[in-house]
Amino acid sequence: MWKGFKKTYNKKFSDQDADQEAYRMSVFFENVEYASQDSTMGITKFMDLTRFEFAQLYLNPTENVDETIENLQAIQDNGDIVIDWVAKGAVTPVKNQGACGGCWSFATTGGVEGANFIYKNVLPNLSEQQLIDCDTQNSGCGGGLRDVALDYVKATGLTTEEEYPYEAKDGKCRLEGKQHPWTVSGYTAVKQCSDLVAAIQKAPVTVGIDASNLQFYTKGIFSNCQTNINHGVLLVGYDSVNQAWKVKNSWGKDFGENGYFYLSAKVTNNQIANTCAICTRAYAPYI
Repeated sequence: MWKGFKKTYNKKFSDQDADQEAYRMSVFFENVEYASQDSTMGITKFMDLTRFEFAQLYLNPTENVDETIENLQAIQDNGDIVIDWVAKGAVTPVKNQGACGGCWSFATTGGVEGANFIYKNVLPNLSEQQLIDCDTQNSGCGGGLRDVALDYVKATGLTTEEEYPYEAKDGKCRLEGKQHPWTVSGYTAVKQCSDLVAAIQKAPVTVGIDASNLQFYTKGIFSNCQTNINHGVLLVGYDSVNQAWKVKNSWGKDFGENGYFYLSAKVTNNQIANTCAICTRAYAPYI
């Protein structure tokens, strides 16, 4: 199993450091044992990382909220709703933030890209690196807030990925000579699941979630999480029939279901599950 994992994900360890490989293998099998408890979890490319290492590399401590978050929220039954913005062409291909805590920038560009598709009928592929380098109110690979980033976009605009490519590290702002016309007029803050259901029917929405256990996600509708918001992602769909939110991640296409994952939107007695706190800190950009 260990050899297969190394081959699949091109994991290499120094022949001179047998202790390091032995340690990574022990971490791997601890994670395999934990993941075996849930059918939506399995072997992923992150299995040789401890929970602490994973959080340091891929999550966003800036998003943490010190408040009570409702696990269930009232929702109106308005009949079947099935929306998938990926199928409608409003979503750029899955990207990969690498070992940089810049999820907030990917969640922000995704929201701005989607808003431009909805309101201007064009889908730009926008630069996360510009936000990493130039949005001085956030902390680059050290984390950031999506509403602060949207304020930056409203004031400054974004250039494209082609003009300002992603580097997965902090750098100096290099906007000179680059066009950065892609912007938004504003955004609506969403804190309730009923409002999020309404918002996702209009356009993709940037959301914050508890992604601690996504380290082990492989497929299906996930619900094995708490409410400690530590990751910014893009909500791209909702399915009231299968009771699931569809979410675009920024960990590459080899994560989850081709780079996407699904969170439970189970409804019980007209109350919808606020899985991973997805409804609590969401922003819907508009033009």
